[in-house]
Amino acid sequence: MSEKIVVCLEKGGARDMAEAFSRRTNTPISEKPGEHLTVLFNFIGKTACGALLN
Repeated sequence: MSEKIVVCLEKGGARDMAEAFSRRTNTPISEKPGEHLTVLFNFIGKTACGALLN
């Protein structure tokens, strides 16, 4: 699962939520959205963005 999803933490994001999601789904945390489906944690909450490329 971790090959297709990236967790992105922006300024003001909830780091504890992003880290918990990352551990639960075994996905890496990045500072910028990736090529794949990105779960973005920012000051508003969490958002799914991006596209699966295959």
